[in-house]
Formats: sequence, structure tokens, C-alpha cells
Amino acid sequence: MPGRLCVEVTDTRGDRAPVRGRLAAEVLGESGYGLPLVGELADRWGVRQGPVPCKTVWAELDPVAVGWPSGQA
Repeated sequence: MPGRLCVEVTDTRGDRAPVRGRLAAEVLGESGYGLPLVGELADRWGVRQGPVPCKTVWAELDPVAVGWPSGQA
């Protein structure tokens, strides 16, 4: 989408859907802070599965709404 910053992170360690918050720390032994942070900053975000065994978490941000000067995203 024009004027938006798109960020994607691919996890090659498995195609299991990401888990948010405390559950991630308790069940997976991970911090669990990544998705809440993405949810707060992103205008839209989601998960794309595959190719097995990968998944990609993507997020779209509006640089102006985040407060970045025009043209520096």
C-alpha cells in the first residue's frame, strides 16, 4: 500500500501460529512481547503460513501516524 511501511519476519523453525503474551512465556519459554508490540504499532498485521516449515508475520505501519518525518520511513 503506498505511503505505508511493511515489515516481515520469517520464522524457519516451524509453521505453528505465533502465540501472544503470557501464554508464550509459559508454554513456549519465550518472552511473548513481540506480538503485543506489533499489535500496538501496526495498522494491520497478520501471519502467512508456508512454505512448510516456515511462517511469516507481517505488519503495515503508517510512518506519519507513528511520527516519523515524511520520507524517512
